[in-house]
Amino acid sequence: MKKFTALLLLLCLLLTFGCTGGKDLNIHSAVKEGSGLLEVHIIDVGQADAILIRTPDQGDLLIDGGTNAAEDDLLDYLASQNVQRLQAVIATHPHEDHIGGLDGVLNTYSAEIVYMPKVTHTTATFERFIKAVQNNGAKTVQAKSGVSLDLGEGGAQGIFLAPNSEEYDELNNYSAVLKLVYGDTSFMLTGDAEKLSEGEIMTQYSAKSLAADVLKVGHHGSKTSTSAEFLAAVAPQLAVISVGKDNDYGLPHPNTLTLLEKEKIPYLRTDEEGTIVIYSDGKKIALSPDELEATQVSATPIQPLPTTDNDTKQTNVIIESVDRKAEIAQIRNEGDNDVDLSGWVLVSVQGDQRYTFAEGTILKAGESLAVLSGPNAKADIGQVVWTEKNIWNNDYDPAELYDAAGQLVSSLE
Repeated sequence: MKKFTALLLLLCLLLTFGCTGGKDLNIHSAVKEGSGLLEVHIIDVGQADAILIRTPDQGDLLIDGGTNAAEDDLLDYLASQNVQRLQAVIATHPHEDHIGGLDGVLNTYSAEIVYMPKVTHTTATFERFIKAVQNNGAKTVQAKSGVSLDLGEGGAQGIFLAPNSEEYDELNNYSAVLKLVYGDTSFMLTGDAEKLSEGEIMTQYSAKSLAADVLKVGHHGSKTSTSAEFLAAVAPQLAVISVGKDNDYGLPHPNTLTLLEKEKIPYLRTDEEGTIVIYSDGKKIALSPDELEATQVSATPIQPLPTTDNDTKQTNVIIESVDRKAEIAQIRNEGDNDVDLSGWVLVSVQGDQRYTFAEGTILKAGESLAVLSGPNAKADIGQVVWTEKNIWNNDYDPAELYDAAGQLVSSLE
């Protein structure tokens, strides 16, 4: 019976993408005045999936948790982002490469809600996950088509588009597929949903409901997912593939890459880029928050800093340290004379984010100045505030200091 249903569904897809016109999503997302950015972190956890969503009102949502082997790496990344608690955890489906690290996450962080599809698995990994959910005390909600998520007051909204059944032959098709919306921007996050599930989604929902700016490509770029019809319906500006370097499966599959290239859809891969962070201000998406801030404040793009023939200009001012977890960069004057830092620029190289020291900033001989960022940043004696957003939140983020003439005077790996 299940195979007959699948064949019938596929026949419907061939006939104008479905037997019905599909319904519109009951989801409306308005960007509220003063809201921050939506962040989607596709975390590099090898041949696995883990996605951290940071909402505009600073709520945190985790989708999947990588493998058992990647659990420590995932926990380190969450700590580097100063995650304190989780609004929600989504276990898309019970495969080890999606829930392997979730027991460690749930044993470390309190969670309000855990969403998961109505399916079980006979593995020790799944048993540990269920035990961790019970010990955490989080409310459990079935992840299925039409279930919406409470993502706080910042304006972001989420709704599951799949699974659309409780009976599949392939465990991958139980994957919870999430449509995430913030203002005029949206993300399609697909877990390991295969072409059968994609077909059900196209049957259930209208083309307008499926369109998204970003597609997290299904099943690590396997040929079992990302049909040409589904890709055309989503029509993303950017595709992201979570995949392990030199994996045993030969993923992403050449057919998937060929399809993306044929449709002229740019794509990024975690095996090549590492963790990929995408930002939205509700109007557009970008790979750096500076790109969005620049469009809000000024139409003039940020220009590269000038370079010199010398790697580093001789100076007595140095970057003493950068505490990436605490979001504190220390600048020290090791010379005998005071230095005017007016117009000097401190750079977070990984994100090309820049802080320009205000006019009249004097760093006295032998003293240090702390440059603070992050939501807890507050100015005090010997301190200046860069921004209330996280800056030094990358696994590897060198720092550079330029003087007012644009010459590099200090760098720190």
